[in-house]
Amino acid sequence: MLPTMLLLIPVLGQSSAANLSGPWASSPSRIITHCLYRNLIRANWATSSDIILGTCNRDKNPFVLLQSAKGHDMSTTITICDTCKIEGWDAETAGITDGEALAAMIEAEVVATGVAVKTRRFSCLMGCNRACNITIQAAGKLNYTLGEFTPDAEAAKGIVEYAVLHDNSATGQVPYREWPQSIKGHFTTRHPPLENTE
Repeated sequence: MLPTMLLLIPVLGQSSAANLSGPWASSPSRIITHCLYRNLIRANWATSSDIILGTCNRDKNPFVLLQSAKGHDMSTTITICDTCKIEGWDAETAGITDGEALAAMIEAEVVATGVAVKTRRFSCLMGCNRACNITIQAAGKLNYTLGEFTPDAEAAKGIVEYAVLHDNSATGQVPYREWPQSIKGHFTTRHPPLENTE
């Protein structure tokens, strides 16, 4: 069993599931590209002990950081500010905040689609002038703050779709051409991952 550790190795390029044979197929830990890992997920062949290349062969850097998925929760989490109130919100007539309304819609979308991303509510994300606010986060990846969402089904669907793309990305970076239309123009900040000091 390969130890859980950080390694630098040359990128060998993109492979395919059909080419995984011999010792790689039965090894407790397979070293695979992230592109291949996404294909294995779709085929339900991925395992928690797979060691995933940080990027595909599109990376300009000939060396990439490897880390074992085993023992590390890399799932993407959507954090929704449940105290957000859009201008014009009225406590007497609204009943719940706009943030609570958006949170409920996002949570329902996650359940309805059965995706692997997580959700949580938080009070407050300190972006009151850009309500409604959410964050997209995962360990070891780029993290994002987004705002100015209206609590509606279209926004909830786009947020969840983007979170899935973030979850499937080794770095947290999603190509612009893949962004759902309803999240474009809503990005506020991008945060680099903290270095692993273990």
